[in-house]
Amino acid sequence: FLDSLNRILLVVGICAAVAAAAAGAVLAKSLSVPLLKVTEMTRKISEGDYGMRLENGNRQTQELVELSSAVNHMAESLERQETLRRRLTSDVAHELRTPVANVSLNLEMMLDEVWEPTKDRLQSCYEELGRISGIISDLEKLRQMETENMNLELEPVNLLELAQAVETAFEPDLKKKKLTCEVSGEAAAVMGDQRRLHQVIFNLVSNAVKYSGDKPAEISVSAEMLPNEIRVSVTDNGIGISDTNLQHIFDKFYRVPSGNLHNVKGFGLGLYYVKDMMSKHGGSVTVKSQPGKGTTFTLHFKN
Repeated sequence: FLDSLNRILLVVGICAAVAAAAAGAVLAKSLSVPLLKVTEMTRKISEGDYGMRLENGNRQTQELVELSSAVNHMAESLERQETLRRRLTSDVAHELRTPVANVSLNLEMMLDEVWEPTKDRLQSCYEELGRISGIISDLEKLRQMETENMNLELEPVNLLELAQAVETAFEPDLKKKKLTCEVSGEAAAVMGDQRRLHQVIFNLVSNAVKYSGDKPAEISVSAEMLPNEIRVSVTDNGIGISDTNLQHIFDKFYRVPSGNLHNVKGFGLGLYYVKDMMSKHGGSVTVKSQPGKGTTFTLHFKN
C-alpha cells in the first residue's frame, strides 16, 4: 500500500511540476513579450522615433495595460512637442529672415549711395529692427518662464486698474481694426507681481484682437469679487476655438489655426505664459469657446 501511495504521489508530483513549468512558461511569455515591446519602443523614442504605439492585448494584466498606456501617452506628448519645436524653429527663421533682409538691403543701397539716407528709409530700418527686438523678447520670456527660481515681486495689485491700463495700451490697435473694448467690474485687489499680471491680461486681450475676424468685434474685460475667489474675464465674439484645439491651447509653442486670418503672428507662447504665471500666483485659468461665436478666458485668483 505504501509503495503504491508513493508511486501515486511521485506521479502527481511530476505532473504538478510539468503543469507548473508549462504555466510558468506561458506566464513568462505573456509578460516578456509586452515588456520586450516596451523596451523596443523606449529605445526608438530615445533615438527620436515617436511614431510607434503599443497595442493592449486581451490577456495582459492591468499593470501591463497601464504601462503601455503610459508609454503611448509619453510618445504622443514627445511627438507633439517635437512637431511644435520644429515649427518654432521654422517660424523664428521666417520671422527673422524678412526684417534682416529688409535692413540689409536698405543699408547696402545707402552705403553704395544708390539711395539717399532719408528719414523714411531710416524709419523703415528702425521698425524692422524693432520686429527683431520683439522676437528676441519673446524668446527671452520663454527662458524666464522656464527658470524654476523665478522671484515674484509681490505687492497689492488692483486688477481692474490693470485691465484699464491694458485697454489703454491697445487703443491704437482697436482703432485700426475698428474694435471696441469695454472694461468693467469691481476694484478687485490681489497680492501679485504687477508687471507679470499686466502681461497676463495683455496676452489675453492681444489674442482677442488678433482673432477678432472680419466682423465688428466687441471685447470685454470684467473683474468681480466672489466669496472664495476673484475673477478676471476676457470675452470676445471672434472666430472662436474648436474643441480639438482647446485641448492644446496652453501648450508651449502651440498656435490655434487662424483660418483666413493671415496677419496672425507669434510663437505660441502667450497662453503658455498665462497658464504658467497664474500657477506661480497660486491661481488658474479656464477657457470656454464656440467656433464662430467667440471665446472667454477667465483668470481665477484665490481670495
